[in-house]
This record gives sequence, C-alpha cells and structure tokens, in this order.
Amino acid sequence: MSLIHTGRILATGAVLLALGGACGANSQAPLSVESIALPEVLPVETMQPSASLFIPGESMSFDISLRGVLGGTAVLGVGEPGVMDGRSVIIVQSLVRSAGVLVAIKQVRDQVFTWVDLDEGVVLKHEAQSKFGKKEASVDSDLGGGKTGPFAIDYKPKNGKVRHAKQKLPADAYAFDAHAILGRIRAWEPEDGDEKSFFLLSGRRLWRSSMRVGVHETITTTMGRRPAIRIDGVAQRVTRSLADLKSKKPRNYSIWISDDVSRLPLLVMAKTEYGDLRLELVEYRRPDRRVSTR
Repeated sequence: MSLIHTGRILATGAVLLALGGACGANSQAPLSVESIALPEVLPVETMQPSASLFIPGESMSFDISLRGVLGGTAVLGVGEPGVMDGRSVIIVQSLVRSAGVLVAIKQVRDQVFTWVDLDEGVVLKHEAQSKFGKKEASVDSDLGGGKTGPFAIDYKPKNGKVRHAKQKLPADAYAFDAHAILGRIRAWEPEDGDEKSFFLLSGRRLWRSSMRVGVHETITTTMGRRPAIRIDGVAQRVTRSLADLKSKKPRNYSIWISDDVSRLPLLVMAKTEYGDLRLELVEYRRPDRRVSTR
C-alpha cells in the first residue's frame, strides 16, 4: 500500500492502523477519499526507472489522524547527494511516532532510511526499525539494489534471530518503498488521466498499487489554500509468491501534490478497515526557505 504509506508517507500510517479501535469519530475531514475504479490493481506495465525529485537538506513534518483524531506525527528529512557503487544517491529518512491521546495507549515508533538513486529513482538500500508497544524489530533489504526481479528481506525481532525471506517479483519489475515513490511522484509531469503502477515494500510486507492522475483543484489544508494535483490510487497486499492476500481487501487512497515547482505532498488520505486515515503536511523547510504552520 502507499502511503500508506502509501505511504510509509503513502503507506507510513500503516503502523498506526492497529490503534484504530481506540479512536472515535469526533470530527469530519473536509476532504475525503472517493470510491475510485481503476481498471486493474496492477496493469502489465509497471513503473520503470526515471528521475527522482528531492532537495538536499529539505524536511517535512506531518500530522497523522484516524477518524479525525490525532494519532501520530511524521518527519521526513533529506540528506546531501553522494555516490554509492558508482551511482548518484541521496539518503532519505523518516520517523513516525504516536501522538495525542494514543501515546497513553500504545507507544509507536517507526524509522526508515532509504538510499535512492537520483537518476533512476530506484532503491539501492532500505533499512527500517520499528517499535509497537513492547514489540521491536528491524528490516533490511536492498529491494534488488536497483535491479528488477526477486529480492531478499532480513527481518529481526528484538532479542531474536534474523529471519531471511525471499520476495518473488516479476523479472521485469522493480520494488520501491514509500520514500522512493514520493520522489518519483514529485518528479512526475503527468497528463490528466495518466496511470502508474508499482510494487511497494512497507515494513516487510509487499503491496501492488496503481494510481491515476485525477483533477487539478485548489485545496485548503493546514498549509493554507494551494493549487494541487489529485492522484487517486488503489493498493492490494500480496504474499511472498505474489498472490493477492485474500484476508486483506484492496485499499483506496488519494494524494494531493502541490501544483508548483516544490511539488509538496500536501495531503494523503486512505480508506482503511478502521476508517479514514489522514496524513497532512504541517511544516516544510529547505535551506533557502521555510513554510510552517507552527
């Protein structure tokens, strides 16, 4: 799934979903995810290499809410460009934590580091550490190291042994994480109705997703009133053998990207079995400017 996560920024909030039973419907979000009907969860042609947009030194802060109740915060930071195995690379990291009344119910902390190839937008290395209450674990993978096909995932519970898993993938398909997908979306210059599809690793789980460019509209969020491009998507969780996980229904999500040179992820919303999940940008900084609501 994306971003929910997506994010984790598109599949990011997935860590907080288990807290849904503690949330009440105290408020109604001004924007909502409509029921969309993409032709396939995953068309035959999957996302191919292309440029990724990240600005060295930039950072973004988000509020995460479920059913209108604040459940967590997320921060994303971008490092300086470097070279890895002869490729131009940049490190993107994010940290998701529980917040609001849910802190007293369950401590959640999810940190992800991604080495992204700036020229091709593919993942060269992915590391994640998560804490959910008393449970802690780490995940390491190179998602193929910028190549297509199957890849390995190492999962290590706290005080446990490393578990090695092999994730099946079509020979011509790439796997991404939420950071890489965000960079690709920001660099994307689509026409109305254009579609993209991709495989997304969230934690140690794989999702297949399709998204379509929707309307251009002006939206009002915590960051103010801004022109935006709405991208609608649907995601299906899959097994290690790429079969649809029957116990998990497809999830619809929508992303609003600012329709300007900054291409900021203003808002991500997803339909979940626990209610509407909302990831909203509340602060943006980069070396030459700062835009904040705090």
